[in-house]
Amino acid sequence: MKKIKIFLALAGLLIVGCSEEYLEKQPLNKISSAAVFENAGYAKALLYDIYSYMPNGWGWDSTGHKARGYGRRTMLDCTTDIMVNKSGWVEGWRFVNSGPNPNQDYEFGNWEENYTAIFQCNTLIEGISQSSLSEDPEMQLIIAEARFLRAFYHFDLARRYGAAPLFTEVPDITDSEALFKARTPANELYDFVDSEFTAIAELIPLAQDMNASGSEWGRVCREAVWGFHGRVLLHAERYAESAAMSKKVIDAVNGGTSDRELASDYEALFISKGNNKEVLFEILFDGVNKGGTIDNFSRPPSNRGSWGGQHNPTEDLVASYELTNGLPATVANGHDPHNPFVNRDPRLEQSILHHGSTFFGRTYDFAWNLDTSDNTWKPVPNTDAPHAQGLATVTGYYLRKFMDPDLAAVDFGLSSQSWIVLRLGEVYLNYAEAQNEAVGPDQSVYDAINAVRHRSNMPSLEVNYPGLDKNGMFGRIEQERKVELAFEGHRFWDLRRWRKGAEVLNGTVPANPGNPLDGGHMSCSYPLRQADGSIRYVTPSTINDVLAPGENLQQQPYTNFRRTHVWNDRMYLMPVPQRAIDRNPELDQNPGY
Repeated sequence: MKKIKIFLALAGLLIVGCSEEYLEKQPLNKISSAAVFENAGYAKALLYDIYSYMPNGWGWDSTGHKARGYGRRTMLDCTTDIMVNKSGWVEGWRFVNSGPNPNQDYEFGNWEENYTAIFQCNTLIEGISQSSLSEDPEMQLIIAEARFLRAFYHFDLARRYGAAPLFTEVPDITDSEALFKARTPANELYDFVDSEFTAIAELIPLAQDMNASGSEWGRVCREAVWGFHGRVLLHAERYAESAAMSKKVIDAVNGGTSDRELASDYEALFISKGNNKEVLFEILFDGVNKGGTIDNFSRPPSNRGSWGGQHNPTEDLVASYELTNGLPATVANGHDPHNPFVNRDPRLEQSILHHGSTFFGRTYDFAWNLDTSDNTWKPVPNTDAPHAQGLATVTGYYLRKFMDPDLAAVDFGLSSQSWIVLRLGEVYLNYAEAQNEAVGPDQSVYDAINAVRHRSNMPSLEVNYPGLDKNGMFGRIEQERKVELAFEGHRFWDLRRWRKGAEVLNGTVPANPGNPLDGGHMSCSYPLRQADGSIRYVTPSTINDVLAPGENLQQQPYTNFRRTHVWNDRMYLMPVPQRAIDRNPELDQNPGY
């Protein structure tokens, strides 16, 4: 630990800190502190620091994590149709209401952080390459991982901003052309990431060989390089190549070369704390030196630490979970909207807390009662019911996925479950989508989706959807990604990849039916306790059947509590920060900003 602290002090001199942006640095004219890279411990310490810029979904500064890009007080999927924040001041609401702008990205941009990490990658690669330890196997592995991270951070720039400057070496501060670069087109950034991942994959150990190779869990393994490669190529719409990369992971798993496997317990996967067999890459937390905030932000008020109940799943998502027979949850298929959680895809119960859920050692009552004085349905004050207090859900649901039932205190920085960046379940779905786009819905596409569904005891896709064409299969892939990967940050990127912003992210309940451009709201579900003790659920689709003549609701069943979801096509890309443009005359802005 002492060595790491000494190195970080030296690294601070070497790269002149980590604040602001890459082009603001005063980098050495190449490397003048070569002695730093004559010590494997110092080099490894810098590598770990570079890993800490990987975006994570737990947010907040007290995590001990340098990264931005997934929000501070929000989760990335709170800007989509599947989840909302209950507090109007949280950046997720501001993002969906007005979108980011060049002077404010609401904690979802990370231009500076990515370039700080890229600068450190190049410093580390060049420093080791010029040292006497350049041929040492441990140092060669560190170089390979630095190349992986450098490629990943360029990918993160490409998916957020489109074009962005490409840096593969430490720029000479005396050379303005090297220092102030124009934006490299996104397709060229994808070319770079593609070539780097291809070059380094065989240099990185398989997960089961990491310790023997001088690596350790928390660093990248070969399966993760392949899996990330498949994800990158999916974003680049290079479908055949993407399918081939994801298939490398699947073949290694099926052939026994890899020790990775789908977890048998979907719910337990998301409270795991290191090296669950399904995980290919994760960010580790210990709840002490580096703690997460997810329990603090997400539990119901009665189980809160200080903020509680910030991340509320929507009725739009809940309605997407199929019946256990694999059919959509519709009345025509036998679904009862007033007994809505019976015979549903098990992932619903494992991901979402609802009225009647049993968790944290208790059964939750979110019901509203009828106030006969004004004939209005209202929540019981200061309970967990929707809108019952400032900390309560606005949608009728709370987050269950990621919640640690064994964590008693939930203040900031005490959560220790991992943020899973890449897992095998995603790889199967990445393969299915890429293969379907490349060649159509062959049997391997069905097999990949079924692998994920069978883990949750859902029937094979072909039971209800045999003989799908390409478009039909895409609809099933979209459905499966929506529920399997819920709250993991993928929905935000998926809707942008698929160009479905106007269709989905403008609100499913229009604010003004006469003008769809006004945006809309995401739907909610409020349980109403009837005189006989039974519960009827009011949603935008059931409200006319549930309310008796003259009855009113204290709150309408959609998220107009704070903001309206408004989509603008400029939001397919994030704005380049104005502060970066002001410093670099070669930069330009994305359209619409």
